[in-house]
Amino acid sequence: MDDYETELNFTMLSTSTKCPLTKDPLEDPVRSLRCNPHDAFEKSNIVSLINAYGGMLLCPLCNRPITLEDLVEDVEFREFLEEHKNELDKGVVYDLNAGEYKLITDVEGIRDYPISDVDKFLSQNK
Repeated sequence: MDDYETELNFTMLSTSTKCPLTKDPLEDPVRSLRCNPHDAFEKSNIVSLINAYGGMLLCPLCNRPITLEDLVEDVEFREFLEEHKNELDKGVVYDLNAGEYKLITDVEGIRDYPISDVDKFLSQNK
């Protein structure tokens, strides 16, 4: 692996476009301030779950306690999802250096990998 690929490995995060609770496509993504900043939930799903657990629950992804006050809307991700709704099957990454979401096909060095290998590509040589 060359230096470019190694650098890319640490600056791109594979980002799911589906709610981890239901596996349905995200339309109104929210994130918890207490959790990994790139894990999004569908707002209605996580709000219902938090309410069902009396206003606080352990995050199903990282086990940190979250409340409704911890949730923030991810407007940037929602706009990206709307703009690219017909292309999301290509896969999405978050570019830490640029501070933006990108389709995998728009990222040099990743575009030639099959989608199933992208997470493997991003985690190699950590």
